Amino acid sequence: DITDQFQRPAGGTGGAAPTGTKVAFAGTSILAATEGNESALSRSTDSGATFADVSFIRTSITNVADIAVAPDGSVWYMVANDGTDTSVWSKTGTTWVRLMAIRATAGTFVAKLDPANKNVLYVVNTGTTSFWYTDDAGDKKWTPRIATENIADLAVESAQVIYYASGLNVRKSTNSGFLWND
Repeated sequence: DITDQFQRPAGGTGGAAPTGTKVAFAGTSILAATEGNESALSRSTDSGATFADVSFIRTSITNVADIAVAPDGSVWYMVANDGTDTSVWSKTGTTWVRLMAIRATAGTFVAKLDPANKNVLYVVNTGTTSFWYTDDAGDKKWTPRIATENIADLAVESAQVIYYASGLNVRKSTNSGFLWND
């Protein structure tokens, strides 16, 4: 699946999704609570179009895989897992929120930030062909992408121009990883 994935209550992609969602209005926000693995209390400030996880019910951080910090320090991104599921978090000010949960995947992840745009983030499951891209700081959507070979490392030149290494090969994309050149 290479289509954009919009945030939903308890975030996430892959694996079994949380169940038993309960929804309530709180002023101008919509709150949704889920049950099950990687469940959370999520908040939407855009009439339910997207949700950010703000309080966690069955989530734990056992391993911090990587951290990426914007050059001005205004936003931090963290990739962490519990040995089974991987989550992508962001911190602005003193607030951490989960942007995405990748269920049933606890590979070796890295977070790569565009040096000129703190809203552009790539999250790579190294040793595989899988990675995710967002150009809105993970607020509304993540686009899954697939490389042509297992990725050892990824470098971000700009929002659209990225490179990955695999063995002795280096591949370049000028469209955020949609197509690759040698």
